[in-house]
Amino acid sequence: VYNDFLVYGVVPADLPALHDFVLEGYQSFLHSPIRKRCIVFTAHPYRNDRVGAECYVPEISDGVETFNLHPSVNSDNGFMSRYASEKQYLTICGSDYHHNGHEAMAGLLVRQLPEDEAGLAALLRSGDYLFEFNENVVIPSHRMIHKI
Repeated sequence: VYNDFLVYGVVPADLPALHDFVLEGYQSFLHSPIRKRCIVFTAHPYRNDRVGAECYVPEISDGVETFNLHPSVNSDNGFMSRYASEKQYLTICGSDYHHNGHEAMAGLLVRQLPEDEAGLAALLRSGDYLFEFNENVVIPSHRMIHKI
C-alpha cells in the first residue's frame, strides 16, 4: 500500500538512515531509534488506497492529516476529519505546498514556537495546537471532548 508520511523530529544526521528505510520499507523504521524520538502522521490518507468508507492508516502512524488544502486535489477532508475523530487520532493540517501559490494556506497555531526538532515532535505529541486556514481558526478533532 502506498501513501505519504509526515515525519517530525528528524535531524539532518538522520537523513542517510531514512534513505535506507525508504528502500527497506517502513517496517524497518518502526523499531528504530529514530522512530522512537519522532512523531509520524499519515498524509492525506483518504486520497490514496481508499476502499469504500474506510481508509488505510498503518501502524507506523501516530496520527493523520485531516485537512490537506492542496487546491487541485480532493483529499476528502470532511471524511478524514470524521474518521480521525471516531478513531481518536492526533491530527494535523497542511497546505501540501508543491508549487508557488500553495504556500501558507494552512498552519498550526501554537502557544510557543518549538526551539528545535525534538520540541516540534513533543508539541505535536501533546496535541496542544489549533488549525488555521486562511485566517480562520479551527479546533482539531483531537482537542474535542469525546463521548464515552
